[in-house]
Amino acid sequence: MAASLYPAIKASMGRWTYYIVKIKVRDLAKEVSLSSDVHQDRTLDEAIQREVHESRARQDLVVYLHDRKDRFLNSIVVAALGGSPTFTSLQLSDSPENAVFRAMKIDQSFGVLTFDGGEKYYALDGQHRLAAIKAILQPSELNRDRFAREYVSEEFRQEFREEEMSVIMVVQDPGHDDSVRDEVLKDYRRLFSSLNRYAKATAQSTNIIMDEDDGIAILTRRLISEHEFFKWAVEEPSEYSIVKTRKGKNLRPSDPYFTQIEVLYDLNQTFLTSASRSAKGWKSSDRETVPQKDFKKIWRINRPDEEVLDDYYAELASIWDGLLHTLPDLRESAPQMRVHNPSSSEQDKESRDHALFWPIGQYVLADIARQLLDDFSTQRSRDSLSSEQVIEALEPLGRVNWSLHRPPWKHLLLVMTADKAGNYSWTMRNEGRTTAVAIAREVLEFVVGLTSLDEEGQATLMRRWMNNLAPPPGETDVEAMAAKMWGMVVSQANGGDLPDRGR
Repeated sequence: MAASLYPAIKASMGRWTYYIVKIKVRDLAKEVSLSSDVHQDRTLDEAIQREVHESRARQDLVVYLHDRKDRFLNSIVVAALGGSPTFTSLQLSDSPENAVFRAMKIDQSFGVLTFDGGEKYYALDGQHRLAAIKAILQPSELNRDRFAREYVSEEFRQEFREEEMSVIMVVQDPGHDDSVRDEVLKDYRRLFSSLNRYAKATAQSTNIIMDEDDGIAILTRRLISEHEFFKWAVEEPSEYSIVKTRKGKNLRPSDPYFTQIEVLYDLNQTFLTSASRSAKGWKSSDRETVPQKDFKKIWRINRPDEEVLDDYYAELASIWDGLLHTLPDLRESAPQMRVHNPSSSEQDKESRDHALFWPIGQYVLADIARQLLDDFSTQRSRDSLSSEQVIEALEPLGRVNWSLHRPPWKHLLLVMTADKAGNYSWTMRNEGRTTAVAIAREVLEFVVGLTSLDEEGQATLMRRWMNNLAPPPGETDVEAMAAKMWGMVVSQANGGDLPDRGR
């Protein structure tokens, strides 16, 4: 910003006087450094630079700025070190028409900020935004900028450099006094820390509710709005009891919800990530398909055409219809299907503990269902399936006993734990959960016929499953217990031990 003038608004907060400056993108990229020299530590500076340059967020921003006509970025907070910027306020004529503006002190707040060229500028907040802008306008020959060099057209580069942004400029002139300079740097470091520490990203649940470009979010909302199982059938939103829309993926036993919106989003993405789509890409329009590797950084931030969304929705709704047909328990009352420790009282006779009413079971279901659909499609050499074919493909899910108090879930995902008083109760497994879920998924692949195992293969899977069980307290013959339970698993695979509605 050498010897430059910029329209500005002067303001203050706390101990800071700052300026809101309008600046062309080209000047921002040229004059403002990514360097965090305010840290006065080369190691810290390089660490921050590395985090900014290696971040996927930076690459995603390049795509966003390049592809979106409605692109918009928040203000970048910039620290100015050295030099003597001067603010010249507006001069209003002494006329009756300007009396109201003088009363608002506009003549003290609006003006021009002049820089003498001796300043150095560093981004205190907005490093990723600035890095993306630099990658577009000033791509280096380094590997980190290879994507921007290849993706950004020269026509866009010339157009983008003339666009304007707002910069919040905080200015302190330490002069030549080293002690004053040290205090100024401390102030900047503190401001850098505050801006980054207290910045709060929007929750994923909010993003799903609000995003108008992420196709999975759009389809998830449409499912809630239109599908007979998910849609709101009540006048008061507070009564809605199918999908929990607050942040977080956990559900409490007493929650009336079938699932949580972040979980539903993930399930829908899994259902739509077919083997064919993974190989051939995600359709965005009649003319464009995005490869699977670019799904997150391109497809999810560029709204597909409405006709494409209609096709995706029809496919997704068909899958949920097939699941509801094959697994009618999904329509049951959620609180009655999430009872780890049922009492013997009359009111609890209908209580069950159903794996598919817990997020952990829903994720396993999505993986198995997607594999069944892919297997069915491959056998028939089809990329898409009719509603009847979806039901046929998902039919093996009906073999599984989804009760957490039955194998393969019991002592694997549902385990007995003791409280401080030494009393035992059934709870979802925490320790070793990732491995336990992976084993459960393998067992279900065997039960529904996705994997064909001979006696040796079954014995190997049984041993791995058995080694991950958490036997109940006092159990002395764990192998005999496990062998009996494994027999029930094999019975499910053979079509016996029919599910007892999750009890």
